[in-house]
Amino acid sequence: MTDVQDEIRRLYACDEERYRKSHVPEIDSASQTQIGATLTYFAHSLEKGLSSDNFETGRGFTAVQALIDRLNIYKAKGYDTDNLAYVNALSVLHVFHDRHKNTETLQELEMILGGFKEEISQTTNGIGGSSVVSKKSKKDNSKKNFKELAEERFSIRSYSDKSVAKEDILDAIAMAAKTPTVCNRQGVRVYVSYNKDVIRAALKIQGGLDHYDAPPVLLLVTSDDSVYTSPNERNQGFIDGGLYAMSVLYALEYKGLAACPLNAMFGQKQDAAIRKTLTLPEGEKLITFISVGHFKDENNICKSFRFPVDEIVFERNSIGTEMIPATVTMDIGAQETPQSPKSDHFMDAIRKKVRIRTRLTEAGQVARKKIRIRTRVRAAKAFVLLKKRELTRSGQRAKLSAEYQSPEGVIITLNDYANYGNMIQRYALQHFLAKSGHKFISYDHGIPVEGSDKDTKTQYLTEFADRYMPRKDYEPHDEYSVYIVGSDQVWRNWWYKDIRKTLGFFFFNFLGNKKVKRIAYAASFGKDTLREADIGSDFVDYARPLVKEFDAISVRERSGAAIMKKTWNVHAELVSDPTMLLESDDYDQIIRQSLQPLTPAEGIFTYIIAETEENTYIVSQAAAALNIEVGGIKLATEVLPPIEQWLKGIRDAKLVVTDSFHGTVFSIINNTPFIVVENSVGGAARIENLLELFNINKDRLVKKKGAYDFNINQTRPINWGYVNTKLAEMRKQSGDWLLDAIRK
Repeated sequence: MTDVQDEIRRLYACDEERYRKSHVPEIDSASQTQIGATLTYFAHSLEKGLSSDNFETGRGFTAVQALIDRLNIYKAKGYDTDNLAYVNALSVLHVFHDRHKNTETLQELEMILGGFKEEISQTTNGIGGSSVVSKKSKKDNSKKNFKELAEERFSIRSYSDKSVAKEDILDAIAMAAKTPTVCNRQGVRVYVSYNKDVIRAALKIQGGLDHYDAPPVLLLVTSDDSVYTSPNERNQGFIDGGLYAMSVLYALEYKGLAACPLNAMFGQKQDAAIRKTLTLPEGEKLITFISVGHFKDENNICKSFRFPVDEIVFERNSIGTEMIPATVTMDIGAQETPQSPKSDHFMDAIRKKVRIRTRLTEAGQVARKKIRIRTRVRAAKAFVLLKKRELTRSGQRAKLSAEYQSPEGVIITLNDYANYGNMIQRYALQHFLAKSGHKFISYDHGIPVEGSDKDTKTQYLTEFADRYMPRKDYEPHDEYSVYIVGSDQVWRNWWYKDIRKTLGFFFFNFLGNKKVKRIAYAASFGKDTLREADIGSDFVDYARPLVKEFDAISVRERSGAAIMKKTWNVHAELVSDPTMLLESDDYDQIIRQSLQPLTPAEGIFTYIIAETEENTYIVSQAAAALNIEVGGIKLATEVLPPIEQWLKGIRDAKLVVTDSFHGTVFSIINNTPFIVVENSVGGAARIENLLELFNINKDRLVKKKGAYDFNINQTRPINWGYVNTKLAEMRKQSGDWLLDAIRK
């Protein structure tokens, strides 16, 4: 059994290695195929919006921005602009642009399209976008040949109100029963629900039909791992289940029923939630959901282009030349026959070779045994280290829990254990409140699973949280007297599948009618407008009564205060980021107490979240001009350095180059000269507001368009005297506002 387990572990490690090498990495280092895949992904996201029965202008701009960013990289790398992935992206954007003509959001859209506007307007091939299929065209599906059925099948996400007969569903599944499975193992299972409440609950977890009515029927295809017999069959369930699911889709099309496959590739929490909701066995692989219903008279569809056959078919008509190392064999083809006078020598030679082979086989077995022993020893050592870490972390958390047995309140913010800025702002707010006599814990709804890849990468950041940040998971029955939301971009729609549930959480939708104090501290939308933050009118109306329940609201940017006033007619105080509530001495103490050895800072410390050619140019230009070395922290690493190293690097550098808001904040706190590069994901609004607050000239902010004109020798010096005076004023004003809000 141990050997089988070792083999499974080895094979999954090979699977992981292949996937790591092939999947889309950091977008700036991606191949044409990889970037092309992301172009198709975001273009299809827009197609789904265009094909919605309730298409709303102004939505989807985040996907447009992501698509434009990738088109820029694609062209900058000189990739083939005749490739269909590129052409389709332009075609979809052409349709999207046409939908926004004569609307108030057209100008905003064209600003995002930028230099691609002309190329998009000239792309009239029509391969991307949306179309319509009629119910009438499906009337004779049962008389069509397979080619017609296959070519005319499209995914349909919206259905008529007519119920679907169970007999039709069972008949379609029966048609699919002839789908081959490995050695006729038949491990495929199909779970069917006709109950709208169950369907809504499942799709709420799945998230693929957020803006659609619940379908009349929902299928889930799974594959039972218990029918497979060897480690080599570890992934066979996906193959058998995938084949079966496609057969079901064709059978439904044959019967004139509309359907859409919906992915079931979940993270750990989603997987557990869907298994609980649908009472699914743990030993079954989730393959795909399929929503089913009757066609409407007219049905909007995504065009969903396909690559031609000659781009996906590769002939192999000769044997490969790459050799596998040979084992020792008995080569007797040139030997004399046993009847010859030398037959004894011949047999001796055979016996000798057989003995050699036997010894080599035995040696191989011994070697494999030793390797297994060494592997197990290494695994045991790793296990001991892991358990030691777990005990240390458990002890640290227990110590904090003892100190915070009866907290006054709870802080709700974004949790990202791979983001230094997010981690340090969480620490700063808790630490400031503790120094002021108020013990607050924070909700930890995103901690990585211990022992996972993410935990390995973020182990030092997680251990920092264990040492300094008391926290717990959210539970509906929690009772606290004060709830604080903030800081960070808590009021931005981060592509949430269920915006009311998830973004609403940061507006305290879970508190209901509880008589508790609700405070927003330094909350941020991350963008200048709600539209840029991907928040539509539906959520604005949903959040209106929630906003009215707040006792005190403060925001981090002036644009946020303007949004609150314009949208909900609510005053929001402008305050500093919580990291500025503490002084540089507070962070120096953290550096001194580091449990890990820290390396000295280089002349230039770089902290770049979105690596681009522009960023690289700016760093190299600054290094050459100042004649100093470059160091820093790269996020694309197996293990992120400790937070203490990040703090020390910014504090001790001669110059910081960053595209991070908090990288800029800590440069200001430490009076370290800096250059901040515009980050299209994070947005420039919060950086511009920050520089304006401290009267720092905006030549320190390099926009993408002006990157290659940047010259560090032309930047004006920072008046640190003014900065420190202003920082002290803001620290007092913001701290007083927060403490008053709690104590009122």
